[in-house]
Amino acid sequence: MTTVSEQTVQLFNFEGFKRAFVELDLEAWLAYYAEDAEWIEYNHLRSLDDPQRTVGKAAISKHLQMIKDSQLTLSIQDELVGPERAAFCVWVVLSSGKRIIEHTFIRYKQGLITRMVDMNYSRQADAMP
Repeated sequence: MTTVSEQTVQLFNFEGFKRAFVELDLEAWLAYYAEDAEWIEYNHLRSLDDPQRTVGKAAISKHLQMIKDSQLTLSIQDELVGPERAAFCVWVVLSSGKRIIEHTFIRYKQGLITRMVDMNYSRQADAMP
């Protein structure tokens, strides 16, 4: 029988994730996702029954590139970090100056994100460039 002290436990590095996220460091940011990770986004443009789903590290890589190419800035605040999941608030500022607020929940295992759920809000007039 293996004891906890004999197991290799890899904790999620939230501070490193946060740094990669806000700096839009795609290589570092992508390294925090598991190969089969799922990113689910709820927003005003889609039905609650049909959120945007991005599944797999390759698809997430393309999504992160789209975010970086959007010329926006990101900041994280009010983070709550636990051994298996974290929650935090994200402020997105578009190049036009318009803002979106997101509440994000991530679940991780062995130091990698397995599921990320974003719920964002903006007044539709504010979110559109």
